[in-house]
Amino acid sequence: YFLQQRLNYAKYLIMTTTDSIANISYTVGFNNVTFFYRSFKKHFNLTPMELRKKVNLPSSSAKNAAPARKS
Repeated sequence: YFLQQRLNYAKYLIMTTTDSIANISYTVGFNNVTFFYRSFKKHFNLTPMELRKKVNLPSSSAKNAAPARKS
């Protein structure tokens, strides 16, 4: 039950913030990012990054990327 609650909170954070997946996994109480990824994929049938891409939020690493130039 607690694992499900943590995963649901992680899903919410992934969909509503640009925090890194690793930071979110630690925030919801996972000490091991690999275990978080496996648990998330097993529970939701997609990885945290796949969910983030689906909701179209940039990852935190994209915040520092240079803007694309127009030709």
